[in-house]
Order: sequence, then structure tokens, then C-alpha cells
Amino acid sequence: MPHSPDNVKAVSELEGTPVDQVCVGSCTNSSLRDLKIVSALLKGKKVDENTSFTVSAGSRQAMQNLAASGELESLIESGARILENACGPCIGIGQAPTSEGVSLRTFNRNFKGRSGTQDAKIYLVSPETAVAAALTGKITDPRKIGKYPEIEMSEKFVLSDAMFIYPNMKTSAKIVWVPTLSPYPCSSRLPIN
Repeated sequence: MPHSPDNVKAVSELEGTPVDQVCVGSCTNSSLRDLKIVSALLKGKKVDENTSFTVSAGSRQAMQNLAASGELESLIESGARILENACGPCIGIGQAPTSEGVSLRTFNRNFKGRSGTQDAKIYLVSPETAVAAALTGKITDPRKIGKYPEIEMSEKFVLSDAMFIYPNMKTSAKIVWVPTLSPYPCSSRLPIN
């Protein structure tokens, strides 16, 4: 519940609360397995017309594997907006909820204002609860939207380093500190108990 990850209640205690926005993703709860679950739960269903629903995979590799298995299509067909794999809504860069809006997120933090909207009510939920809310437009126990899907992980994963820029080992690199950066702090080793 807002405004701390420690402020916890069962979904049953909040069921029926209207939801404006649902965001699945960030570096938390957006692994390939999480996204396969989201895809399976959305298959053949549509997001509530009054609820904004976004998905941002935790990595390019997770998104590539979801696409390769054909499971990205269920997300798109449901009405989910696919965002880039980067820090974004979690830290208030895009997808800031409306003023006093209710946003369910599979992220790891919900401190006041972190979403980009100071008075929004940000709830942290599982991917399953996020899908249930996206489909119904309100906080809903995910067991009410159907049978829990069986997820199969591929024997072989798509691996690509096409977007990496590797250093040229034949030349030496020089690190230049600009005025807005400072060197890493020096510290001594921590004692080993």
C-alpha cells in the first residue's frame, strides 16, 4: 500500500478499489518467467478500457525471448503498451499517474512522489495481481480471473550482444573526470568475521 513497501495488506482487504494505471516491469518482477505468466494470463483477453496498462521488460534479452516464443503477441493484443527496457516509470520518468490516481506496479519502491506524482497512491503488487487489475479496472484477486497458467521455459534462450559496445583492447582508454563527477570514494576493506 502507499507509501512504503512495508505497508502490506492482503489483496482481499483492498479488492474493489478502482485502478487508473497498472505497470508491469522495471528491474523487479519482469523476468522472462514473470512476463510469460503475464502473457498467459492476458491471452485472449482485453485490458479494461479505463485502465492504462504498460509492460517494460527487465532486459532486452527477456523481451527478445518473449518475442521469439510468440508470447509478446498476447501482451500487444490485450491492449498493453510496451515500453523500452530501461529505468522509467519506477523512478517517475514517464507514466506518472494522474493526481490522486491509483497505480498498481510490480516495482520495488512506492515512496511518496517517486512515481512522478506527489499525491498518487502507488500500490506494489505481483505480476498476477497486476494483470487481474488491468483486466477488471480494480484491485482483484488474481485467482478470480482464471486458472493459473502452466509456464514452459525454453530449452534454449535467444542470446544476443548486438547492442553492446566492447572496448578496443588494442588502445588504452583514458577516464576523464568532468566537473559534475567526482572520483569513487576510497575505502578500506571491511572486516571479515
